[in-house]
Amino acid sequence: RRRRRLLLLAAALPLLLLATGCAAAAAPARRLSYDVSGECVLTLTEANTGLPLNTHIKNVLWIGGKDDLAALAGALGGCAAWTLAGGGLYIQYADDLVGGDDLAPLTKLAAITGKGSSFGYSLVIYDNDALASLDGLARLRGSLPGALGVLYNLKLESLDGLAGLAGVDAG
Repeated sequence: RRRRRLLLLAAALPLLLLATGCAAAAAPARRLSYDVSGECVLTLTEANTGLPLNTHIKNVLWIGGKDDLAALAGALGGCAAWTLAGGGLYIQYADDLVGGDDLAPLTKLAAITGKGSSFGYSLVIYDNDALASLDGLARLRGSLPGALGVLYNLKLESLDGLAGLAGVDAG
């Protein structure tokens, strides 16, 4: 029994560090680039993704604020709508984002067809102190192939911006 508890604790440790923000000071500088196809599909791979605080989580487009959104806008160019393939979207610790047009270019995101490699989430919206609205994600349609997590967004009172989602496959 003791060994099983230790294994469970070891498996949960990255999540505990993520939830408490213990590793926040050690976040490395990220210089990630994304390839966008002519059909406006941004495809993630382990080579171009990951979370700065938990580098074992791969296949994730991580948005930590307006700078990340500006870089994403540059990669998407003139796409009127785009799809995220091969991974999930994590909007995390983005305390300078409020919602609505503030989420551009996420306002043009039409579908997420993948999920992160470690925990199987397609969409995570986590610990964004100022985020009051998800209306900027209103164009998102279809079903998510992975789980949906919306946690610790203190000003967020509604999930209305996700109303276009038809379902979530958390399995």
